[in-house]
Amino acid sequence: MALLKEWVPIISARKHLLDAVYESMLYSSYAWDRSASSWVNVFIETLVRCLTAWILVGNAPASIEKQVCTMVREGFLYAHLVFEAIVLARQPLTEQWLVDCLDACEAANANAAFH
Repeated sequence: MALLKEWVPIISARKHLLDAVYESMLYSSYAWDRSASSWVNVFIETLVRCLTAWILVGNAPASIEKQVCTMVREGFLYAHLVFEAIVLARQPLTEQWLVDCLDACEAANANAAFH
């Protein structure tokens, strides 16, 4: 939990990423407005869901894909990118991992993947 608190400024700086998921996250109450705090809540929920799926299904690719697809259907559009970043991490999640993960979300958003 302490690590997440340290990451809040880094996540907050990308609050514009909330725009792509705002309506579904508002509907499901993970976002309450277009603020940085709403974005932090959405991103952390996405991260926690992805970590939980990774821990629970381990190396079962079909199960992993099913879990991530369910997250995306529920409005967590960045779940594929976050999950991929988790799987590719060769060390515990670091600040650089977070920046790289957010960069991947940014690139997908800029390429209109979610519009």
